[in-house]
Amino acid sequence: MNYRHLLIFIGLLTLASCGPKQEAKKTIKDFVDQNVKTETDYSFSDFGKLDSTRYVTDSLITVMRQNANRNAAFNGAIGYGKRTADKQLKYLPVKMSVNGSDTTFTFYLTNDLQQVVSFK
Repeated sequence: MNYRHLLIFIGLLTLASCGPKQEAKKTIKDFVDQNVKTETDYSFSDFGKLDSTRYVTDSLITVMRQNANRNAAFNGAIGYGKRTADKQLKYLPVKMSVNGSDTTFTFYLTNDLQQVVSFK
């Protein structure tokens, strides 16, 4: 393999590995935009590693949703996606500034990265 082929391979590998995280970031940004109160000042500062888990149960999702409803920065009726039959979820930790305070949320998404199921 010559040098040029190696560079092309590395470039394609880099693009392939960034795709899912970029899609998750877009879904999370859209979710926050749609569910944050209009008077809330917020910005995203860092997105962690996209990973998956099977350890988030339906009852844990319910508890996370109830806790999120008490978060003053978000609307009381947050619009979540539905969990699919597949019990695996993707998650992405996100550092944000909310009304001047730095905080970290972990967002749980469907496997196709199209919907936020819950966050904490």
